[in-house]
Amino acid sequence: MATSQFDATNSLLGYVYQIRFALLLSLKKLRDIDDPDDYFVSIEAIEDIAFEKSGTPVELLQTKYHAKSGNITNKSPDIWKTVRVWLESYNNRQICFRTSSLFLITTEKIASGSLADYLSNSNNRDTSKAKNEMTAISSGKASKSNSKGYELFAALSETEKQDFCDSIFVIDNSEKLVEIEKHLINNLRGVVNSNHILPFLNRLEGKWFSVAIQTLEIDDGRINLGELVNIIDDLRDQFL
Repeated sequence: MATSQFDATNSLLGYVYQIRFALLLSLKKLRDIDDPDDYFVSIEAIEDIAFEKSGTPVELLQTKYHAKSGNITNKSPDIWKTVRVWLESYNNRQICFRTSSLFLITTEKIASGSLADYLSNSNNRDTSKAKNEMTAISSGKASKSNSKGYELFAALSETEKQDFCDSIFVIDNSEKLVEIEKHLINNLRGVVNSNHILPFLNRLEGKWFSVAIQTLEIDDGRINLGELVNIIDDLRDQFL
């Protein structure tokens, strides 16, 4: 069947991906922090997904979901649209490069020796090379989708450019929407009996999506991680 020019499947999958991925990241975060009441996760607020501690953004994530596999290139809109978002937040004093970690999470693949490779979390990470590469790219001809990102990056001082690159981490080959379920299950082992993990996860995701939609509709998109702990505790009691 032919696809309509108004087909919004990819956009819908992207939003569902954000909410589901935010749950996975929140479960992982609970394992690493002392007091969940000090932490908030937000969806579509200052970023696709962001973690705040005591009101200060500490991790900001842009998620780029692609149903079909591909490579992320030096001039990929995924990179430069994300650069635009981050630099607009920086110019509005919403984030600080030296106190915030910026993550671009993509289902695409990083090519060796590329800009994304220099900004990855691999052994090839080299933020000085990344800065030089971005400086060269932003001084060249830009597509319509990249032009604002080029402009904002070029306007930074040399120190700001380096601080910006130091704060960026590009994570490729991220789990597809269905694959996230496996990681959610792994993060729930020990929370509930293994025979009950799938129904427990179904209930948990239902609650999570409900809370996420409510905060997006009538609040600021921020969810306290202490609230997630309460949801898990209530569900665990029901499954005993």
